[in-house]
Amino acid sequence: MGKGRLNRITIPGKGYVTIEANTNRTDIVGKLLSKIQVWNSAGTLITEYNFTYNLNNQRHYLTKITQKVDNRYINYREFSYYPGLPAQNSKSQDLWGYYNGAVNSNLFPYTVGFNDGLTLKFTGFANRNPSTNAVAGTINMIKYPTGGYTKFEFENNRAKTSTGNITQQTGNLNQTVVGQKESQPFNVITEILKATITFSIHPMGYYLPEISLWNTDNIQLIKRWGYDNLPSNCTPVQNSDGSQKYSFTEQINLSQGNYKWIIKILKDDYVPPGIQIQPASVNYTYFTQSEPSANGELCGGIRIKTISNYDNGDVLLNQTKYSYLTSQGICSGIMTPKPEFVKQMCIGIPLSPVLAAYLFVREIFETNLNRYNGVPVEYSEVTEEQTDATNNIQRTVYNYSTAGLWRQSYIIAEQYDPFSATFIPYSLNDYGRGLLLKKTDYKLTNGVFTAVKEENNDFNIVETNVPRFRAIAFRKYLNPEGPNSNLRLKYQYGNYDIVSGKVYLTKNTIKETADNGGTIITVTNYEYGNSEFVQPTRVTQEDSRNKSLQTIYSYCYDLPDNIYVAMKNANIIKTPIIITKKTDNAQTEQVKNNFSFFTENGIIKLASVTRKIKTGEEYTEVIIDNYDKKGNILQFHKPGETYTLDISYIWGYDSTYAIAEVKNAKYSDVFHTSFEDSDGVNDAFSKTGSKTRKTNYSKTISGISNGAYILSFWKRTGAVWTMQTTQVNVSNRQYTISLAATTTNPIDEVRFYPSGALMNTYTYDPLIGITSETDPNGRTIYYEYDGFGRLRYIRDNEKNIIQEYKYHYKE
Repeated sequence: MGKGRLNRITIPGKGYVTIEANTNRTDIVGKLLSKIQVWNSAGTLITEYNFTYNLNNQRHYLTKITQKVDNRYINYREFSYYPGLPAQNSKSQDLWGYYNGAVNSNLFPYTVGFNDGLTLKFTGFANRNPSTNAVAGTINMIKYPTGGYTKFEFENNRAKTSTGNITQQTGNLNQTVVGQKESQPFNVITEILKATITFSIHPMGYYLPEISLWNTDNIQLIKRWGYDNLPSNCTPVQNSDGSQKYSFTEQINLSQGNYKWIIKILKDDYVPPGIQIQPASVNYTYFTQSEPSANGELCGGIRIKTISNYDNGDVLLNQTKYSYLTSQGICSGIMTPKPEFVKQMCIGIPLSPVLAAYLFVREIFETNLNRYNGVPVEYSEVTEEQTDATNNIQRTVYNYSTAGLWRQSYIIAEQYDPFSATFIPYSLNDYGRGLLLKKTDYKLTNGVFTAVKEENNDFNIVETNVPRFRAIAFRKYLNPEGPNSNLRLKYQYGNYDIVSGKVYLTKNTIKETADNGGTIITVTNYEYGNSEFVQPTRVTQEDSRNKSLQTIYSYCYDLPDNIYVAMKNANIIKTPIIITKKTDNAQTEQVKNNFSFFTENGIIKLASVTRKIKTGEEYTEVIIDNYDKKGNILQFHKPGETYTLDISYIWGYDSTYAIAEVKNAKYSDVFHTSFEDSDGVNDAFSKTGSKTRKTNYSKTISGISNGAYILSFWKRTGAVWTMQTTQVNVSNRQYTISLAATTTNPIDEVRFYPSGALMNTYTYDPLIGITSETDPNGRTIYYEYDGFGRLRYIRDNEKNIIQEYKYHYKE
């Protein structure tokens, strides 16, 4: 968390959340999140979460979240991680930036052919190959308050390649006796081999060492070192027996091929007793390329392998395994373009019509020049196997679309040499990646998996007539103006597009196989009548009996009315306006969702729903009469043949919870308060909710219909609550509620509604849940929660326990 960190979130009508972060981080600038507290609207602490960290290699690992309620703490979650991640800015990174365990002094990756054609050779390459160390620092277990836990096993991403990975290898050969010893042949790709060579020579010539490197493809000696070919740049060190020890490093530029080391130690005809042969050795590093594997080659990042759930006795409850091989046993991973670290340019200076001089420059960088985020690999097939405690196995195979990454080949702004877009950002094509093409569920019977359900999806991806963003790119280059002229630094620029697309599901096919071998096939086709949007306009479903079910959708952008134009402009386009259903091309039903302006609140909302069955008359199912400013329904009615039933809602807690539902009454004719929002004080013995009124109460209700009403409220005398009910007649469209209340005789649950209406009322503990519901007869059901916000008791009107919930956390 930086300097402008968030420290409070207010939730209107419910409470607020405070966030504390007071401990300085040691890895980056900022603070560690230390505490989150949740408060209700009355300023009472509901719960508190404390965060504990473990500092390792200047990295902060969240190890525990404790929850505090009612001065009691539980370990809400505990976390553990794969060990070994070094400090930030470590140079032990693979090409994608993941930890690889290599000992590097820089981040310049080995690049095949980098030194080809260069006069000055670069030899300080780093090992940027992916390794199994990439999991370091990743979460591997979550422990729960019950004592149970979940373990996560990750593994490296892999991708199928036509060639294997380029890796840095080490080898050594050591000889301590007279005779000859050979290393196993090793394959080297074009680059420098580094070797540390050590041997000793006795001044009397009692033994004579020789170390040589050979190309085994053509049996050619590459280089030899020994008693008659000593390095000129090495000063020997004297051993205790008087011999001279030579130890030096060689760098040899090799062509691609197979090589081996040979160490010989020759012995003089006479060796006095006590003379011991000193060892000769070579330790070497080289780059090689592995053969492609059916299981794929390691690439950047990690993937989930298993998720295992255990109880508090370490008994395995269930496990989910993931495999990324195709049904043919071949890796389904497809590698996106590898990170690139090298760029080059060639500068030509014309000296005459037939002669020119060129300067060839090649640059290597420590950071990736391919600018794309994530996506080191995409998988076309994933198999999920779920195993329960009784070893029942469910297998599901998922097949996904792959999209790759692409970028424009050339962008030319001036008549210079073509501006190659090597380092133009890639278009990620996320819209076409990871679409579920096929899902197959298998059943295990007698050790054999049999497909029982197969689902196939067809998609149409449209990239034309889709908005795209245009960006500009620059590159600098050296341009010679003529013979013997100074090189001038210039810039080229060009435009490139960041492309997007629209994805349309066009067909869904589900094939289900019964135990008797019979199959049921359901095919659903989707049509899109408006290319500007992605909502289906016609969905046709056909089953195995050739029965056709068709649903036709019309949206706001298909209709000319002002309200629907306004909906389109406001991007309220998801809800269909007209839904027509047909069976075998005969209309069976049509539903219309009619929207309107609710100008009092300045919103567009659903106003009514009409329906027509087959060719019958259209009728109105429901009419929504009004909404509040937050979009909550205040009143709707259902037109009937003999009467119209109005249903109204009263909203409280800053319009976030419905506190009353009234049937057979208009919103303007009802009133309710339990004094939770205002006008009340906290009272541990309230009838409902947490507050009562302890002073006289007056409320004038205006604009109501004339007629008979019911006024009811609860009043406490001593410890006993009594419901008071009065019939009221309104003749001037106004009524004033006047109720007496004192500290010893508080009131609660005031209701005012027309005779013949039915009112249900509700109270809540915001951020926790409902605390009471009272029916039209005044009978209340109570809900109680423990300190951790879990439902503990449900009580009846007399507060007798009718349901109890128990939770057991491991202490």
